[in-house]
Amino acid sequence: SVRLDPKSGARLRESLQAKGLGQNRDVPANPGEVIDLRKHDGRKRLVPRLGHDNILAAAKLAVAASKDAKEERRRALAEQLRRRRGTQTLRPIPEDLRLELRNHARRVARLRRIQVLADAASDGPSVERANDLLTREEKRHDRALDVLLKRPEVGTPTSPDKKEENDEKATQGADKGGQP
Repeated sequence: SVRLDPKSGARLRESLQAKGLGQNRDVPANPGEVIDLRKHDGRKRLVPRLGHDNILAAAKLAVAASKDAKEERRRALAEQLRRRRGTQTLRPIPEDLRLELRNHARRVARLRRIQVLADAASDGPSVERANDLLTREEKRHDRALDVLLKRPEVGTPTSPDKKEENDEKATQGADKGGQP
């Protein structure tokens, strides 16, 4: 169990109540309330190792704020993809694009979680490393999207110039005894 000091507990309670939270038993609603960490095996070892009483509470606040903005981020991403793809609708999303978006979301979620924990632990080098990795992941994702969105989609008609080139190559192969 970890006991929060009364001052930080009051700040936490005010911010949680403003967001409609604080009913969860994992996050203290009253200053000095004891948090039962036995429910969280990974966090049970994390809090004493990092030496901060408020790490769990700070991480929970960051997660709550992240969840509040989830829908807004989803809409912004959909709009960004529509603009980059140049279409009104995103349906159907090609499988390779879907896999890239899923992979990117997982990587960013993990890096943001690392960033939150490192920030709560006041671990400057880890925060910097997480920031650098997030930047690298964003660049990698942008390059992958550029490649995926510039490819012609399955079922779209090819331009007449490309079709004529393909027909010429097929007839050249047939002239030499090959199959068209």
